[in-house]
Amino acid sequence: MAEQQNGSIPEDKKQAITDIALEHFAQRGYEKASTNQMIQQAGISKGILFHYFSSKKNLYVTVLDHCLNRLGSFMKEEQAKLPADLFKRIMRISEVKMRFFLQYPLMYKLIVEAFSSQAPDELSEEISKRRMAIASLTSVTFDDVDTSAFREGIDPSRAFDLVVTAVNALSHRFMAEHCASANRGLDQLERYTNELRLYLEMLQTGIYENGANPGKGGASS
Repeated sequence: MAEQQNGSIPEDKKQAITDIALEHFAQRGYEKASTNQMIQQAGISKGILFHYFSSKKNLYVTVLDHCLNRLGSFMKEEQAKLPADLFKRIMRISEVKMRFFLQYPLMYKLIVEAFSSQAPDELSEEISKRRMAIASLTSVTFDDVDTSAFREGIDPSRAFDLVVTAVNALSHRFMAEHCASANRGLDQLERYTNELRLYLEMLQTGIYENGANPGKGGASS
């Protein structure tokens, strides 16, 4: 996590600076965001900013960690009530992520920009450290998935790998298509979720004994 300089920051002051920095980093990206504009909006001096955050890099990492922590808390609330059905579970996770990103659009823009584009050299190590964290926060666990509807002869672990690979490919394609747009594809999230549902229904047809029958708890139900 980002290190702070010269002691702790009053929580209200830290939150105000973090919110302003989030707005600038999300809208302009790391390299184009101006700390001069941030301090002007915050009504503080650059000396105060760097007293709290030592550098622009450290400020960015602090803001990114704030976004990941918020996403983690949001996802954790849903992990305890995930459905046992494989495809319903994946759709639920996807819908929860969409709700989070629609509720916190600036965090969405920053996260997509951080993990889908080429990070500046000075940030590459910090971004790499957090790739596993973002994957863990948004991944689907399969320990308690109900496999009773699987076709005879289907290996559950291979089925999980297939579905996860397909979902990750769709997600990466979506981010690659929209990482350069102004809103990072925020207005296309519903379309992406609908497309994901269609792909899951096709996979479900091959994996489940009764195919995509909603009565068996499929992705569309």
